[in-house]
Amino acid sequence: MIEENPELVQPENWARIKSWSGKTPVFLFHDGGGTTFAYHCLEPLKRFVYGVRNPHFYSGKRFEGGMPEMAAQYVAWVKAAVAADTFPAKRAGSLAPVDILIGGWSLGGMTSLEVARQLYGDKDVRVKGILMIDSAYPALVAERRQQVVSMEEGDDGEEDLEARAREEEAGKTKNQVLSMRAMREARRMIARWELPRWEGARRPPAILIRARDSLYARDWTATIDTDRAERMLGWERYDKDMFVDVLDVDGHHFNMFDHSRIPGITAAIAKALTRLDPPPPADEGSNAWSMAHAGF
Repeated sequence: MIEENPELVQPENWARIKSWSGKTPVFLFHDGGGTTFAYHCLEPLKRFVYGVRNPHFYSGKRFEGGMPEMAAQYVAWVKAAVAADTFPAKRAGSLAPVDILIGGWSLGGMTSLEVARQLYGDKDVRVKGILMIDSAYPALVAERRQQVVSMEEGDDGEEDLEARAREEEAGKTKNQVLSMRAMREARRMIARWELPRWEGARRPPAILIRARDSLYARDWTATIDTDRAERMLGWERYDKDMFVDVLDVDGHHFNMFDHSRIPGITAAIAKALTRLDPPPPADEGSNAWSMAHAGF
């Protein structure tokens, strides 16, 4: 069976799956582990939600061109999904680009930035906003990881990485091993990624959802927490006005989607998406938007 990619994670209204009130759909890109499982755990966000998985999860193949090549593949898939007759979020008779929101957890947030840059000026699709879910500034994550490797291995560097990988994978399930391999490949791409640039205010607005807790107390090698104390997780080094809002949620980077935290992370994502895609004024069709929230 061929699985769709992107896949529909949630319709706007489960009772009327094809109905659309006008709210902008969101495409969420996979995390470093390569899957969209976390997004399927969310409570209803009351808008169309699509997930994009890593197509190389099972094969272990690489995007040899790194983040730009991966993003280019996802741009093609997003554009194909939007162009399909089955895509519900299109205004009849309009020649304007279709608005979408994009985002993701960890690597997914970084991927969104590259996707947004590649879609800039596209005649068919316009990125209205970016949602980063605990995506730390990649340059600092890569630097911290290199520090950890150097301190643990001295001058051996990359020579022992395969042996280390075999040791880490011992006793793990098949899917756990595949996820670990995807994460290693994600780190390789992040370390070589040259972040995209926009001129002036052309970059879409972005919101960061930030985990409150740190792993450092338990694991000093936790590279994801390099800039946990910083409100913007280091992104001020890229752009001091990177985010229009930063929302804190309970948990640390790896347990923020645990079952007990689903209501909190769902509420934060819903709030962020509404901030990026506010309802129209009363005289521009808010009745349809309100009816969707009422469950009609």
